[in-house]
Amino acid sequence: MDNTSGKRMMSKNRLIKRQRIFFLRRMVFIFLIFIIFLLVLINSAIFDIKYLKITGNKILSQEYITQELNGLFHKNILFYPIDSEFKTLQENKYIENIIYKRQYPNTLNIIVDETEVDYYIYYNNEYYLFDKTMKLVDIIDYQGDFKVLEVVGVKFSGDIKIGQTLFSQDSREVQWLTNLGELLDLNQSNISFDYVDLSDIHNVIIGYKDIKIKIGNNSDLRQKLNDAINIIESNPKFKDMKGYIDVRAKNYPVISLE
Repeated sequence: MDNTSGKRMMSKNRLIKRQRIFFLRRMVFIFLIFIIFLLVLINSAIFDIKYLKITGNKILSQEYITQELNGLFHKNILFYPIDSEFKTLQENKYIENIIYKRQYPNTLNIIVDETEVDYYIYYNNEYYLFDKTMKLVDIIDYQGDFKVLEVVGVKFSGDIKIGQTLFSQDSREVQWLTNLGELLDLNQSNISFDYVDLSDIHNVIIGYKDIKIKIGNNSDLRQKLNDAINIIESNPKFKDMKGYIDVRAKNYPVISLE
């Protein structure tokens, strides 16, 4: 190989080496720019917590839980130790557990696992809170933002201690209220009933605002509740009317609202 060819080869090799170095430098530069951009992005206000979606609460109000978790707002959803804000709320006697799920970019879904409370009885200026089996959970002297039904039409003297049950476990009342409570836990509609009247166990009435829903016995209870909910939701004006909806006869509901 003559000197000219050798010089050309060396020049070519130097050019290739320079091109490789230039390419690597450019890639490193682009990578650094990307990292800087990513760090700026994830620390920006876009990922600050702005909304809390709270589910699972029947006793504690949305306002109370939101206030207790107020420290979460405007914190970074990616890096902030969210669990650290649950300490005070977890000390509440109605709270069993709290979990959360991030919904990017700025929403936290808070799932509250409360002590089971499904019903209450108002007696002598106090509220007696019960689970599905009518076991007494607590007694309070104020009306909270309950998402539970009031039980009316039963004999009650207030002579009951926390942990005791109001009825025997094989009673018709407990069978009725257990079935009803399980179905209401599945209710995904915007209809929240106000009370259940057990004055006549064979002709039970459930109240929604000024509407009495005549249920009768607890046979086909799921269908009866679905029928009542569908009727109320079928016309927005029904929610502000008075009267009754009779769903005792299968497939033949009677509506009397004005």
